[in-house]
Amino acid sequence: MYKLITYNKLLLLVLLLLAIVNVGCNNTKYLAADKTLYKKSNIYLKANYKIPNKSKLKSELITYSSLKPNTKMLGLFRTRLSIYNHFKDDSTGIKGILSRNYSEPPVLTDSLLINRSVKNIERALFDRGYFYNQVDFKTITKNKKTTVEYFVSIEQAPYKIRDIYFPMDSIPDDPYLLPDSSDLHKVSLNNDMLAILHDNRSKSILKQGQDFSEQRLRGEMNRITKNFRNRGYFDFSGSRYIHFDIDSTIDDRLVDVYIRVKTPSDSTQHKKYNINNVYIYPDYVNLADSSKFTDTLKIETADGNIDWYYITPNPSPFKYQAILEKLRIHKNWSYSEYDYRLALKHFLELGVFKYANIRYTKVDEQALLDTYIQLTPAQRKSIALEIELNSISGSTFQNSLLGTALSLSYLDKNLFRGAERFTFNLAGGLELNPNPIRTNSPLINTVDLNTEFTLDIPRFIFPIKRIRYNTQFYIPHTITRLGIHYINRVGLYNLNTYNFGFGYDWRATEKVKHAFNPIIISFIDVSNETPAFRRQLATNPLLQRSFEEQFILGANYTFIYNNQQLNKYVNFNYFRGSLDVSGNTANLVLLPLSQISNINRDKIFGFPYSRYVRAEIDFRHYHYFRNNNPFISRFAFGAGIPYGNSNESAVLPFVKQFFIGGPGNLRAFTIRSLGPGAVPYYTLEQGETSLEVDSIGFNEFDRSGEMKIEANIEYRFNISGLFKGALFADAGNIWNIKDDPNRPDGLFKPGQFWKQIALGTGFGIRMDFSYFVMRFDLATPIHDPRLPEGNRWVFGRNRTIYRNAGNRNIILNLAIGYPF
Repeated sequence: MYKLITYNKLLLLVLLLLAIVNVGCNNTKYLAADKTLYKKSNIYLKANYKIPNKSKLKSELITYSSLKPNTKMLGLFRTRLSIYNHFKDDSTGIKGILSRNYSEPPVLTDSLLINRSVKNIERALFDRGYFYNQVDFKTITKNKKTTVEYFVSIEQAPYKIRDIYFPMDSIPDDPYLLPDSSDLHKVSLNNDMLAILHDNRSKSILKQGQDFSEQRLRGEMNRITKNFRNRGYFDFSGSRYIHFDIDSTIDDRLVDVYIRVKTPSDSTQHKKYNINNVYIYPDYVNLADSSKFTDTLKIETADGNIDWYYITPNPSPFKYQAILEKLRIHKNWSYSEYDYRLALKHFLELGVFKYANIRYTKVDEQALLDTYIQLTPAQRKSIALEIELNSISGSTFQNSLLGTALSLSYLDKNLFRGAERFTFNLAGGLELNPNPIRTNSPLINTVDLNTEFTLDIPRFIFPIKRIRYNTQFYIPHTITRLGIHYINRVGLYNLNTYNFGFGYDWRATEKVKHAFNPIIISFIDVSNETPAFRRQLATNPLLQRSFEEQFILGANYTFIYNNQQLNKYVNFNYFRGSLDVSGNTANLVLLPLSQISNINRDKIFGFPYSRYVRAEIDFRHYHYFRNNNPFISRFAFGAGIPYGNSNESAVLPFVKQFFIGGPGNLRAFTIRSLGPGAVPYYTLEQGETSLEVDSIGFNEFDRSGEMKIEANIEYRFNISGLFKGALFADAGNIWNIKDDPNRPDGLFKPGQFWKQIALGTGFGIRMDFSYFVMRFDLATPIHDPRLPEGNRWVFGRNRTIYRNAGNRNIILNLAIGYPF
């Protein structure tokens, strides 16, 4: 027997540690007599009119406080402050480690910072157009803890914009204008600049009728500057040449905005620059050492002019075509900051360059720019070895499967000198049973071997040269994959899957991504079936057909929408939808052939091929609270419909069926242990006093279905340092769409399915190492559809019955990365 730490003992240990640091610890007793601990700030907002989005404005204003309170673990304990107070004088041992890495000095109430906060809030209000505002404060101190309350009074609503005047507009006769306003407005701009202002005027950030604010003025300044710099005006700077005159003398709290564009002090006109010579160094090391660059290729355009100078060592590590197709900088073209940023983005996105730099130098007084493109290659080839240890979501510590894996990968970032990315992966893993005697199972549960070759070409190639989306800003990819996947389920069977895929991956916009694989070929081969496994298949014809040797010939498409803003704690949505179709093309080819010859239209090379349509969606919403802790809600749905000559006998391949349970979805249930529907795992015997395992039973191979519904919620929060926490709840199940006589309770029924939803909840601890996250989730079932109806809520007496039947009330999941 294994003597392991139980969940209750583990929980008691955690609570004991918290008690040592927090319980009975008065952090204020360490403060000097004239000091108080800053606790928090409150904003009280008063106005003479109804403020739209008042709560949002208050949330924004509180961020301008210069005082930030000490962090709290679980939103309750100032653990880092407690560690500081206890161990600040210790420099060695565990106390020293805690003091250096997990402590935080007290945030003291500071009158200077409070006054600065008042100024910050006033400035923020003025910036939003609330010109007449007043901010007062008071402090409330209790038990040496101080709360600062800010009282914001807004006397009048923001001014609104009546009219916006650009330099080419005629100014109305207005007696309130400054004497020199008309002269300033009529600054002599060339026709090209006036045309740029006019062409982009519809995209102005300033609109008639909107609230006036300095934020919008800065936004308009940046927009005009970007337009000029994208159209050749290399020296143009908005902060130097753009200013705004505001006329607030109009009645009814309106303002007119006059946009001024000044000319340089040493010239009557702004200069528009064109590109002169373009020098490309794809293997740049040091421009001053010219001996390293022995080969100069002069690349001509169709009219015979030299467009680029391609300067490299001999031989060149890159084909020049791979560089030029990502470049929109040509001789005699106007300078464009957009083209400049686009080129840098593409060069770095290729993954073959460690650094990329584009430098411009002016050519005398000719308004020309020589361009130097300096690219430093990254390491071309690499080999990586990774070792992984995880839990395969068993019932607590005693029934868990321990997974260990070893993966070897080889990467060549520039296989054919055109930034083609070639990857070879070889991975092997074992699922181990840590208690084979107790569970009467073999020590090795599963042997998993997987090898894959991938070639990623950073462009569209045959048969698709161009897709009807704007991919100019993003590099499209053509991806070919070839792989073999071998699974040995010890004591049951071997499953070999041979895969080939060809397709395209591209972004339409920053938020939208597409993946289209027109060719997907898989061959599934089942071998070394044991007599026990054959007997199990014989009891279920549909399950037996899902394990047949067969081809999968089809195509799939995936759509992804993600409006997340990196490095910003703002709410966002994620959506992923996919469609997988198999058998249509093969059927279209074989059907006419079968009518003119003896070809069997249902088989290829003597093996059947699958025919099905399978779709999945995954929607997630991330909501961030004021403390930047996210609350995530998720809904996922999937369905696969098999079809064929006989729809009654058609079955979805085993590898395309849905499974549920485990560290990635329903964490309170072991992997592949739920469903379909209310298919029982236990039978109720001896009245209602105990549950025993059914003598026939249903193992993990029956726990698959043609439909999946899943929902999750999770609140994530910081604990201390690299330790993060989570509270979560999961719900869902799988069902069959077609009736299975062997599993009648597994059929999806619109009026009954909600009774068959499995529910679980739990708590998780995550260790965030930046480059990966190690996750420990403890979860407990709440509603188990495998139990007889009326006994599915796992509470009280039912929980005791549940445990007596061989279950554990607590499930431990160990995994890498977040579940979603």
